[in-house]
Amino acid sequence: MLLCLILALPASTRELTVTPGAAYAFAQKLYDQQDFQAAATEFDRFVHFFEKDKRAPAAAFYAGMARFSMQRYQRAIDAFDRLIRSYPGSEQALEARFMISRCYQKQNDVDRSAMMLQQIIRQKPDPKVRDRARSQMAWILLEAGDISRARSSFLAISEKNQDRYNVEAIVSSLDDPDEMKHKSPLTAGLLSAVPGGGYLYTGRIREAGVAFFLTSALAVASWQCFDEDLPALGALTGLAGLGFYSGSIAGGVTSAHKYNYRQSEKFIRRLKDSHGPAVSLQLRPRGAMLAIHGSF
Repeated sequence: MLLCLILALPASTRELTVTPGAAYAFAQKLYDQQDFQAAATEFDRFVHFFEKDKRAPAAAFYAGMARFSMQRYQRAIDAFDRLIRSYPGSEQALEARFMISRCYQKQNDVDRSAMMLQQIIRQKPDPKVRDRARSQMAWILLEAGDISRARSSFLAISEKNQDRYNVEAIVSSLDDPDEMKHKSPLTAGLLSAVPGGGYLYTGRIREAGVAFFLTSALAVASWQCFDEDLPALGALTGLAGLGFYSGSIAGGVTSAHKYNYRQSEKFIRRLKDSHGPAVSLQLRPRGAMLAIHGSF
């Protein structure tokens, strides 16, 4: 009986184990395949089970990057915050701070984006890191339309790194009034005293013609109604004409603001194409190190 019981037992008990290398490679494969949801889960799992592994900071970083790629910016910020708290001295923690700034920028929170970069500038003694933060902050402020603060941020870059970030050319463009010609909203409003004048001032010829035709036609129709002793119809037509006339003035002022916004966008796009940020992050998890590429 004892022999039968022994023979009934399994010959061996096998336990399934996952090595850190296999776990990281699987998460990396998912990221490379742009399956960012699954990649974020697997990178989180790697950090949970292998938090002492040398690849853990990189895994934590790419858990945040996967969420950034999915445009889940708040969740990406949370992931980067965890990385900074867990591995404060790592290279990835510094990159996480830059990415948090980018997340806030994507959320149109310019102030918090700039505040994160200010923290990097205050806390990091390395001039290269500080100047990189100043450059990134300058572009964020420039895209937000805050040209004065952007200019100051560019000029704050240390002298030895100004060539790297094309500071002289950028500031020269910012100071050149011919680079970004704007239309005065006040002038557009005054010109709109003639129906369509504000639209014509900003180059919107079709809108100018429509405003002039409709306002003039309603004014003539109202005058004819009064001339033919139809005061009620004349008053109604006159009110309609007054409404169109007021709308033409407001539209002329608005068209000047829109014109200026479009000109600013074109100027910033042209500036970025010519003198854009020199350093970019390669968003592919290769081993435990980050890959930084420069264009000089």
